Amino acid sequence: MHENLRTQDAREIEEQTRDTWRGEIKKNKRPRKFWIVVALCSFVGGSDWHFVNEGQPVTLAPGFTGLKEEDLIQCMFGNEEVLIAEMDLKTNRTSVFEDVFDGIFRDRLQMDRDGSLSITTTTVEHGGAYLFRTTDMNSTFILGVYEGNRVKHAKKGESVALSSGRREISKDDEIQWKFDDKTVAEIVEKNNIFIIHEDVLNNSYINRLRLDNKTGTLTIIDSRPEDTRLYHVYSNFFGLTFALFVYEEISATEGDSLSLRSDVWINQSFRWVFGDEDTLVAEMEDFGSVTVHDDVLNGTFRDRLKLNNRTGALTISDIRAEHAGNYRFYHYLQPWGAFHVSVHARPPVPVVTKDCSSSSRQICSLLCSVDVSDVTLSWFKGDTLISSINGSELRIDLSLPLEDQRNISCAVNSIQTSHVDVSQLCKPCAERLLCCDSAGTLTGLVLSVLVAVALVLVVAV
Repeated sequence: MHENLRTQDAREIEEQTRDTWRGEIKKNKRPRKFWIVVALCSFVGGSDWHFVNEGQPVTLAPGFTGLKEEDLIQCMFGNEEVLIAEMDLKTNRTSVFEDVFDGIFRDRLQMDRDGSLSITTTTVEHGGAYLFRTTDMNSTFILGVYEGNRVKHAKKGESVALSSGRREISKDDEIQWKFDDKTVAEIVEKNNIFIIHEDVLNNSYINRLRLDNKTGTLTIIDSRPEDTRLYHVYSNFFGLTFALFVYEEISATEGDSLSLRSDVWINQSFRWVFGDEDTLVAEMEDFGSVTVHDDVLNGTFRDRLKLNNRTGALTISDIRAEHAGNYRFYHYLQPWGAFHVSVHARPPVPVVTKDCSSSSRQICSLLCSVDVSDVTLSWFKGDTLISSINGSELRIDLSLPLEDQRNISCAVNSIQTSHVDVSQLCKPCAERLLCCDSAGTLTGLVLSVLVAVALVLVVAV
């Protein structure tokens, strides 16, 4: 069984992005306010930077030495230096204040006698500055929390919000939204700077981006398939990576072949995955080495998949209902395309009969019918549409001169077609009742009986 993309390749993307974020913070993004705090406190308790992935535990140990029995160790969080935990050495009592900041620390904090603070399960909300202090000592930690591989789905035309994960932007925070090394939006809270760069990618984002000034969340309006890509948000205290997929809707009929395009260059690495679990179904490594994994999902795709090693297009032949779902395309581990495929049952072949009650020496009246609802019935002369009807109607009439007998057909949804041999079905006759063969006459009689019964029932009611 192949390890799915979510656990295999997303790990590599996450590691690369996290390392980039760490480098950006250490090189350019240290908050000026906390530089001052670190400088003042370095000789007593020191300072440190910690980076963790969201969901991991972290312990911040101030390393205080020479503590006194009457000391009170306190830990404050954020720009406002709000008290979140304290240890009273005199009474050996620990207090945690979990309801601050709308409860983001609830059931997550532990404090030891040496003042070490543990957060059992971190979220991006916990990224920020932690100040430890006693009567004589101080120590500062900057905690950065990273979460990668957040997957977002949207249908073409929908709005999609990429949440920063923060309840509120810190006053000293600097935030950048980026993709492909292009900056889409940025916030410098302390300078009241909020900028959206709509001119990226040939102005394709004009009037389609919204930036929440309070939380830093970026919203894409009227999403398009070309918006499918990785989006990163970098901050002093947190980092996030989103894989956004905007789906094109594609319909297919059972038994048909369906080709999903990829729009990549020749001889480039790419992968196709299927379903909510990102099951790998086809891939190509650099220079044209193609592999089709049609044995996955109990052989659902067996002998049905073809991969074009020049274009990356994936073709599914003899498609069935079990092949309906989401298909995603990754180009060098980057989201590149997404399709939602619906598979409809093939409608039955329409039945064409002669309407004996309306046919004459000069005009032949035909009736096309089908035993399903919500379809479109159409008459064609060659490739030219003569008439059509859809909805719950199951039959459509056609009257034509007897001399016009070529290339007549009736089709259901332009898929199933009955070609009419008008010369046999529309034979001229002396008497109208003799214009139909026995099958046609029987059909007419049955319909007459049904109409009569219906009238009797209506009268009885």
